[in-house]
Parts: sequence; C-alpha cells; structure tokens
Amino acid sequence: MASLRTISRKSGIVTTTDGTQTVLLSFPIPTGAVCSIDANVVARSSTGDGARVEKTQTFRNVGGTITAIGALLDIVALVTDVSLIGVAVTMAVNGTSVEVKVTGLIATTIDWFTEITAYIN
Repeated sequence: MASLRTISRKSGIVTTTDGTQTVLLSFPIPTGAVCSIDANVVARSSTGDGARVEKTQTFRNVGGTITAIGALLDIVALVTDVSLIGVAVTMAVNGTSVEVKVTGLIATTIDWFTEITAYIN
C-alpha cells in the first residue's frame, strides 16, 4: 500500500448576511486515505463583535465514498460575543470533499475566516 502521509493546510473566507448555511471551505479527501481535519474558525461582525470555535473530525475515502469516523468534536467550544449567539460551524461530506460550513444570523454581516490542518494517511 502506498503511503499518503502528509499534512496539508488550507484557508478560506466567506461573508454571511443571514441565517443560511454557507460553505466556508471545501477540502478533497484522496481515495484510499484516512484524513483528520482540524478547523479553526473565527468570525467578525460588521459591528466588531466576534466568535471563535475549533472543531475536528476524521474521515475515510474508500473507493471514492467518504464517510465520517466518529463524531464532529469541539477542540475549543464556541466562544462568542452576546450579539453573535446562534452562529454555527459544522463539517459535512459533499461528494469526495469535506466542507466546513458556517451559519450566520439574520440581518447581520459576518466575515468568516478558517484555516484547516488536514492530517492525511
């Protein structure tokens, strides 16, 4: 079996203005790989309020089908100013990629930034 051992970093930005779930970043999982993704997400509203969360989840790609191994976990629980209570961050499989998704708030402009670290084996 060929070795896939590598560490990959990728960043993403997006702006939300409502409560619609939005893709912040998409990361492809190579076929035959097990990949642990750590996502550090920071949000800043147009009024200067902020939020931060760090999540981790592990995935496998067998024959082009990605499945999660275990649950999505908080490394650092969501920390937020009162005005941003209700924002959310999650990870989800879409095809052969994993997406980091964010949900903002109605009538609130929020700039989101993430950097992920993917440990691929």
